[in-house]
Parts: sequence; structure tokens; C-alpha cells
Amino acid sequence: GTTDTQLTVTGLTPATTYNFVVKARNVVGYSALSDSIAVLAAQKPDAPTSLANVPTITLRDQIGLTWVAPVFGGGSPLLDYRVWTDQSNNDFIELVSISSTSYTATGLTQGLIYTFKVEARNVYGYSVFSNEVSILAA
Repeated sequence: GTTDTQLTVTGLTPATTYNFVVKARNVVGYSALSDSIAVLAAQKPDAPTSLANVPTITLRDQIGLTWVAPVFGGGSPLLDYRVWTDQSNNDFIELVSISSTSYTATGLTQGLIYTFKVEARNVYGYSVFSNEVSILAA
């Protein structure tokens, strides 16, 4: 019981849907139950892992990347991944948002080193970043 109009419920199991109802009470007694609301207990997914170069795709002006989906998706299906890159100045920019676990960055400058990282997204938000990998466009 609470006298507040909002309540935080803790200790829920991720990936489980909980149904909540409310009833009010005054000096006369309890009201009827409210309509039920279903809430999915979700959280941000774990980071993608094993971000790596795909040497058979990496050429002069393109770099192939692959990674492994998070072990724990946060209790909600993964929606997509964001791939980020940096050209050695610690100023990462988003390259693309895609649903697959591989990507080929194109239009790169031969001889430059590019650093990449990836994050996963579910309905709750984005994960922390994967490991970073630095690759020479050669």
C-alpha cells in the first residue's frame, strides 16, 4: 500500500512481462481494480563483442567489420547496431545504423588508420560500446 500516485517496483526479472493493477481505498473501503497494464521488464543490452577486421573485405578504400551480438539483449529483442569510427583524433562519428552483425565501411582514404566501435540497441536504449579495433586502410 502507498498513498502516492506512483510506485517504483524493484527486483523484477528481465525479459519478463508483468501485469499491474491498482485500486484505491478510502474510509468506506476499496474501489474496483483499474484496467491492467502489461510492462516488459527490460534494460539496455550488453555490449556487442569480438569486433574485428574482415581481411578478405578490407581493401584500399574499404574496411570490413564483423562482431558478435550481445550475450544478453536486455530482455527485449535487439533492434539495431550503430557503427562508429574515428580517424585517430578521438572524435568518433556515427557511420551507420544497421540490423546485421557485419558492415563494410567504404570511401576511406588509403594509408589512414581508422578506429571502430559498435553499440547495440533494444527498446530500452543503447548498450555501452564494444571493444575498439584500429585498422589500416591499405
